[in-house]
Amino acid sequence: MQQPQLDQPVVLPAGSSVTKAKPKKYYPALTGIRALAAYMVFFHHFNPLRTNDVSVNFLGDIVQEFHIGVTIFFVLSGFLITARYIDRITISTKWFINYMRNRVARIYPLYFLLTICTFIVSALHLQPNASDGWPTYSRAAKILVPIFNITFIRGFFIDIKASGIKQGWSLTVEECFYIAAPFLLLWLARNRKSIFFFPFLIALPGLLLVALIGSPDRFSGFFGDYRFLFNYTFFGRCVEFVCGMGLALIVNKYTYQQRLNGLFTALGFGWILLCLIGLALIQSPVDGSGWFNYTTIAINNLILPIGVAATFYGLVYERTWISRLFESKTFDLLGKSSYAFYLVHMGIFSNFIEDHITTNYYIMFLLLNVVSIALYYFIEKPAQKLIAKS
Repeated sequence: MQQPQLDQPVVLPAGSSVTKAKPKKYYPALTGIRALAAYMVFFHHFNPLRTNDVSVNFLGDIVQEFHIGVTIFFVLSGFLITARYIDRITISTKWFINYMRNRVARIYPLYFLLTICTFIVSALHLQPNASDGWPTYSRAAKILVPIFNITFIRGFFIDIKASGIKQGWSLTVEECFYIAAPFLLLWLARNRKSIFFFPFLIALPGLLLVALIGSPDRFSGFFGDYRFLFNYTFFGRCVEFVCGMGLALIVNKYTYQQRLNGLFTALGFGWILLCLIGLALIQSPVDGSGWFNYTTIAINNLILPIGVAATFYGLVYERTWISRLFESKTFDLLGKSSYAFYLVHMGIFSNFIEDHITTNYYIMFLLLNVVSIALYYFIEKPAQKLIAKS
């Protein structure tokens, strides 16, 4: 899942005083942590410590909860969009078109290309499992499902959310936030405290849709039930974005010069670890609508984002070995190619590697990184520049 790339790196000076400053547009360590988030999702799907869906040990249960990499992406998206646009938003059609063009330039070209390739491969039966059961759909659905995929609409339906690029359901969530963000930012620009009302404001339309038309057995499960709402839609997962937005308000107001104690970095990662342990202990069953256990949903959607925001705060303001690691050239490259990695880590590329090269997950991980870096340099980055300059 891609986050917006923001201008040039900023190195905050050492010291301990508090000064007002203009908002920073790029945070090197937060580019690097995108790679970590994408890798967590990979090992959630390809857990080397589980055999036949049974963990070898408790560590395997922990790794199985690495889907929280998606939460990291959502919080990061809320932070970056708000940090960049909160003081630059204007009420005009031109501004909104330019804003959406930049969002499309970053996310859409590579997703569109890989989605089309996925359905072509599946239609030709070159890889029967390429689109997660798509060939079993009716003739009408075989036309509509690809359209719903390339328009991100599929993320609203239980039955087809995992078609095409299976993990791409999260991009529907992202796109909903991108569309809602300008309106939320306009409100924030007038009243910063309004952010506390955002989760209720955003969740309400989703809750009404489920109450009025929701049914897993109708309309391919369009807003089928409340578990689906809280697991797979922007309306149910809005707190993750709002936490990132709240952090951006703090960062944009004051620049706290970097400290060496690493308190927030340690607190944030510790919080995330505790949430992982809690999720692993609960081990909530999952079906097409998501987790059965609402305690699991609460930990992931409400509690975990606070720890992620604290981690980001630490990475921005505290000079630690972790921040230096994520700011390194290696992690900068891996972070920039993490969107491509996220899209290819499960699908036609991973299927090909598993079927024809190796079933070793660690080697697959390395090969997919090579593929994602190539896709970033030769497709994603050039397409972004072309669309952004048009």
